[in-house]
Amino acid sequence: MAPKTQTYPDPIPVQLPIDPWLYDCAPQRDCAHCSHWYRKRQAALRARNVTEACQAASKVRDHDAGLHTGPVSK
Repeated sequence: MAPKTQTYPDPIPVQLPIDPWLYDCAPQRDCAHCSHWYRKRQAALRARNVTEACQAASKVRDHDAGLHTGPVSK
């Protein structure tokens, strides 16, 4: 009798939950930088691109914290 073998990775994909904080942000009013990245975040969420949405939200949060010192970067 042959022993059972485990295949790796498991054939059933695992969906891990994403913490909503990662794509949460509050843009500053009348700020071109915040508006630009907030629109990119919204578009990424509509496209279900969580990675891009999280990156755009991070840019808005960083700018709000005073870490952004230059022009809008891509």
